[in-house]
Amino acid sequence: MTSAERAEVVTPETTQLTQQITHRARAMLRAVQAGRAELTASCEPDLRVDGLHCSDQATSHQLARAGLIRAAGPALPGSWVRAELTPAGLAALARPIQGYTHRRLSVVPPLPGGTGNPSAA
Repeated sequence: MTSAERAEVVTPETTQLTQQITHRARAMLRAVQAGRAELTASCEPDLRVDGLHCSDQATSHQLARAGLIRAAGPALPGSWVRAELTPAGLAALARPIQGYTHRRLSVVPPLPGGTGNPSAA
């Protein structure tokens, strides 16, 4: 089975990861989408972005196992190859983060009779 065929297979891990995708995983997917990421050609591919190794290789392994990212083409084992998003990866990136709502920052009014700046006293 090729990496493209594996990417189309829906597994419990794929479903769970795409439903619970973290901000960090989304950032990694965006880097792949922008063409800034490379994978090692291996069964547990490591990821680097802009030539630097990702500090969270466990997440890059999860993204690859879940079929969200894959190598863009054939490569020798252990060599680096450009990473690309799979259709499942594009769909995961398009979905909003579950449970996240935009929050407005509240503005704290200044203290009565003061400037609100403690160093101005």
